[in-house]
Amino acid sequence: MLETLVAYKDAFFYVPFGVDVLLCLVQWPMFAYCGPDWLLKTLAGEKAHSSPGYVQLYDLFMLCYTGYCFMFFYGLYTVVNHQHLVPVMACVQAGIIFMKMLFMFRMTSRGKAADPDLVTKKDTSLYTFYLPLYACYFALQYLA
Repeated sequence: MLETLVAYKDAFFYVPFGVDVLLCLVQWPMFAYCGPDWLLKTLAGEKAHSSPGYVQLYDLFMLCYTGYCFMFFYGLYTVVNHQHLVPVMACVQAGIIFMKMLFMFRMTSRGKAADPDLVTKKDTSLYTFYLPLYACYFALQYLA
């Protein structure tokens, strides 16, 4: 059984990576189309009001998110055309997952979470989907 898992170890990378690529394909155009007011109301609720400072932060967020998404698209191109780089991209992905976990921890420990349900869902996806799959990939990569 272990030999079979090792033979298909890349699936433990491609599944979470593919989910993130699909999320970028959906979310980036949605964020760009709906604009800063929609995002603010989605994250902070109907009582939140936009300000010029918030719009500037939204623009900075969209700049960063554009780079993040295009890293995924270029990463997908790279790992499909240069399979030997899958372990490198897996390391990048693991770093991103750990930073997301740290960000979520900091946000909740400071009491800054606007929507506790959203935080719980994000934590659940990080701890029960992304982290276990990437951990399995690294363990099987080590055994290969």
